[in-house]
Amino acid sequence: LNIQWNETTTESANVTVSDIAGRVVYTRTLNMNQGNGNSQIDLSGLTNGVYLVSVKSGTLNYNNKIQLQK
Repeated sequence: LNIQWNETTTESANVTVSDIAGRVVYTRTLNMNQGNGNSQIDLSGLTNGVYLVSVKSGTLNYNNKIQLQK
């Protein structure tokens, strides 16, 4: 999973991946530096299915669904 950002300030964000039942299967604190950035998250250990991705910081609240198929 690639996460890209364009931030006006440097801040930390909490990245959470949950399964469809709401169980947290991955969590990480991401340091988002000012400007453009990119971070990769390895989800290869998860089984096929639908997951909810959440990225939250002081100025950002992003939520989306992803589907993993291997």
